[in-house]
Amino acid sequence: MSRFNRTNFFPLDTIQGVGERDLVKNLFNDFFIARYPMRFYAIEKNDIARPDLLSIKFYGTNDYWWIVCRVNKIDDVWNDLVVGQIIQVPEILDINDFFQSVRAQLTR
Repeated sequence: MSRFNRTNFFPLDTIQGVGERDLVKNLFNDFFIARYPMRFYAIEKNDIARPDLLSIKFYGTNDYWWIVCRVNKIDDVWNDLVVGQIIQVPEILDINDFFQSVRAQLTR
C-alpha cells in the first residue's frame, strides 16, 4: 500500500458542518511536473478499463492508476482506452515529487 492517500490531495471544505473533499479544486495540474522523461506504452487488450493493472505493471502497486489517467487526460476508463493507443507513463520520482509538493501546500 502506498504511503500516500490520494484523497488528501483534494481540498477539504466544510459544508453545513460536514467536511467534504472538493473534487473540482484538485491540485494535480498545479503541482505535477514531469522532470524525468516519460515512458511510452501501447495499450493492450487486457488493459482496457483496467488502469489499476497499468499501475501495477509500471509501479508494482495499484495506487497510481489515477495519475496515469490524469497525465493522459483519460476521464472515462471504459471508453477512453483503446487497443494500440499510446499513453505516457510518468516516472515514480515525478510522482513522489508531486505528493511531496501537494503535502507541503496542504500543511501551510
